[in-house]
Amino acid sequence: MDTLDSLLIAMDGAVRKAPAKVFFAGFVLCGLFFIALMPPYQTPDEPAHLLRACRMLQGEILPAAGAPHGAFVPEVKAVSYLPWQMNARFSLEKLREIIKTSPPLDARAAALPSADPKDEAEKFFTPTLYSPAAYAPVIAALVAAKLFSLLSAAAVFAAGFAVVSRAFTARERLLYAVAAFLPMNIHQSAACSADGVTLSLSFLATALGLAMFASDEEGKPHALFLCVSALLGLCKYVYIVIPFALETAWLLKAPAKRIARAAGFAAAVIVPAALWAAVVNGYMPHVGVPAEQAGRLLHPLAAFAAALKTCFRCSYMQGLIANFGWYDAPAPRFNIQLYFCAMLITASAYSARAALPHLAGWAAIICLYCAIMLLQIIAPFIGGDAQGRYFLPMMPLLLLSVPRFIKLSERGMRLLCAFTAAHWLYFFLYACLYSAVWSRYWSAPLQ
Repeated sequence: MDTLDSLLIAMDGAVRKAPAKVFFAGFVLCGLFFIALMPPYQTPDEPAHLLRACRMLQGEILPAAGAPHGAFVPEVKAVSYLPWQMNARFSLEKLREIIKTSPPLDARAAALPSADPKDEAEKFFTPTLYSPAAYAPVIAALVAAKLFSLLSAAAVFAAGFAVVSRAFTARERLLYAVAAFLPMNIHQSAACSADGVTLSLSFLATALGLAMFASDEEGKPHALFLCVSALLGLCKYVYIVIPFALETAWLLKAPAKRIARAAGFAAAVIVPAALWAAVVNGYMPHVGVPAEQAGRLLHPLAAFAAALKTCFRCSYMQGLIANFGWYDAPAPRFNIQLYFCAMLITASAYSARAALPHLAGWAAIICLYCAIMLLQIIAPFIGGDAQGRYFLPMMPLLLLSVPRFIKLSERGMRLLCAFTAAHWLYFFLYACLYSAVWSRYWSAPLQ
């Protein structure tokens, strides 16, 4: 036991000495597993995100007027044939079959792309005379894109961890890390997607808002909080609910003193997001409302009731923690439930009281949930039901707002950290990677 204590004290000292570096190294190391094991374009919406980035490089900052929503370039669609096809595997044999049976992509087909993804896949063509050497830069660029996305997200997540480490006790630092190291969080960050940046900015905004509330610091910390919140609004405006709740909690501590600053914060965060939404609104496709969505519009209360029922099933929990690929490579349900229970146990323990805006935290959680549900009802271009990964930005506040029941000594808190780390390592290495990603994409085809 003395040896374990010495090891835990040494590890705790390393985290205290350089929290951001330790966090960054761990996050990147775990993300490299996903880069190595996830086939191209198998992270949710990754083909569409990559196409958007390519079009921006061509100078198309605004969407092309009249362009079909969710269109794919042929090359992207041809290697994303796996979604929801459980018998398919990402193999060279499958790609050779696609190349062999696809007609050449001529100029007319390239100039008049079809809105039907199946037609796009049929047009895919790769000259079979080219050796792999000719494609080495393309392959390297694809891996580098994922790696750069991972490094960028890890750096922002680590900055938030450093803020929490300076402002709070080991408990808050641990819970921030638990939320950030959710396998689904790392999975999203290690892809050619905008989701990694969005998630990391939401975590950093949460860390800055909590630190300001605890220390009552103004000036530079508040300016940084404002900038991060404004960027978050430009990434995905629904998530500005989180910094707004924290800003409101800070305002209520001294309303007369901070009312003007809070008004400036609201304007600086809302105006850029609103302007961008207004500009691109005319470019959104005019699509028909599906019958299921039309029913939601006619009966919104029933839709909310159904969404609340979903909260008590495993689907949200599964999507929040470990539902990889195109939602078709989940970790075992029992492991996910065990992992979620371990997170709640960790969140319910404490060693010292910390100044946290619990009321604002729960308000942000409820408002964000309702906002996401509302978007599912009123936005016809958003297909399907809300997925668990949409709620990743609320996880730090959720864990920090769980009522505290188990009082631990400093040594007990170190043991809790060891238990959490051990459970996470078991879940990440076995339940997520081996039994989900590996068996979904790289094992022998199902019979």
